[in-house]
Order: sequence, then C-alpha cells, then structure tokens
Amino acid sequence: MRACAEWPKTIDVVRLAGVALAVGCYYETPGPQHFTKIQVTTVPFDSIRNYAATLKFDSVIGAADAERMDFATGKIGTGDSAWIEPEEGAWALDSTDLADGRIIARIRTKSTVYAPLGYTPSKWTWWWVDKQHGVWRSLLLSDSLETRQPDSLKLDTHGNYTWHQSIARWKGSQWGTCCKTCCCGS
Repeated sequence: MRACAEWPKTIDVVRLAGVALAVGCYYETPGPQHFTKIQVTTVPFDSIRNYAATLKFDSVIGAADAERMDFATGKIGTGDSAWIEPEEGAWALDSTDLADGRIIARIRTKSTVYAPLGYTPSKWTWWWVDKQHGVWRSLLLSDSLETRQPDSLKLDTHGNYTWHQSIARWKGSQWGTCCKTCCCGS
C-alpha cells in the first residue's frame, strides 16, 4: 500500500517538470549587482571577482574549447594550451541585456602569461561584452593581473536563428555565443 500512497506525489513531480519545460525555465546570465557597465573599468577588482563567482561556466569540451594557441600570431596548434569556457546562460540573453554588460566566457592558459590580453595560468580572465555610446565593446578582465584590456569585438546577428546552448571556441582568437541570436568574436 505504501507504493500506492506515494504514486500521486510522483505524478505531481512529473507534471511539474513538464510544466517547467513547457514554460521554458532556464538559467540566464545575471548582470552585476554592484557595478554598472560604466563602472566596470574602475570598480575594485574584488567586485568583478564577486560578480564572476555568481556565474556558471560550462567546462565540457564541445561547449568549451581547449587548443594550443599562439596568441602573438593567432595561430591554432602551436604555443601554450589554452581553455575557453562559455558562461552557461549567455546564449539566452537578449541584446538589451548584453548591451548592459555581461561576462560571456572565461579564459585560462596552461603555463604562459600573455599580458597583452591578460591571459595567465594562475587565474581566469573573464570576457566582458557591453555596448557603450552605440558601439559594442569587449574587455578582457584578468583576475591575476587585475587588468581590463579592451579587445576588438565583432558581433554577428543571425536573423531568425536562435542558439540553444552557450558555446565558446578558439578561432585564432576567442569566439562565443553572446545572445539568443548573436555571437561575438575578436
């Protein structure tokens, strides 16, 4: 009889899970709570660390990428090993949220410090994207060097195509999904 008494609870759980899937419950990258996109270049680095600690990154290869990279030449297959991991909810952002500023990925090298981009083996460098005065901007926020390095940004919009997962890749430089219908590269 005990199994029968628990049966309605199991059905309720299955129904609730079905409703959650139908409604589209998913994790979306939160914005920073203690600084704005204007302040990201001047706020104490502890504020950036605290914000990054609230985010979820996907380390599974396929969503993430690991390659030998020569950052001086942009050549894949030579140089130090480097990892790029997407922020799990970046794919679900709309362009307005992205314009307000978000970390969309994190980057780390195996053994080489590449100071011009802030990449180091000791801590992560976070890839921040926002829109300033109508222009998209990319900053590489190096935790170990405490630098905020501007980097080129190319934002491509894919019309009606919608991403369903965050992805980050090495394509000579960093590339990743950064909103529902767009990707970012440098």
